Amino acid sequence: MKVLSQETISLVKQIQQGLQRVVNAKLEVLMSEVRSIDRKFQRREAKWRQTQSKEFLANFNTLKVSDFMWAARCAGVNVPQKYLNEVRESIESGVFKVKFSGGQGYQAALF
Repeated sequence: MKVLSQETISLVKQIQQGLQRVVNAKLEVLMSEVRSIDRKFQRREAKWRQTQSKEFLANFNTLKVSDFMWAARCAGVNVPQKYLNEVRESIESGVFKVKFSGGQGYQAALF
């Protein structure tokens, strides 16, 4: 069973914290981060990002690699390729699920 490096674990925790920040943020704050002058688009994009972040956080330990990348994008965290490869291997081997299970995302599901 492959063990994740401390840097990768730290990066994954940054993504979790970023997702939690998005979930707890007010819609107006998220709207200001959208690059558009169309208010309807900003609102729709901010709501989508908040909803996706809730789902990613609630199911964090069962994410697939593509979902992990979307979660990182929603959280605003850049994932270097070497860490992405390590995360990919850990997801495929089941280490990711074991390491990050334990109700960390359950709190977001309650909101």
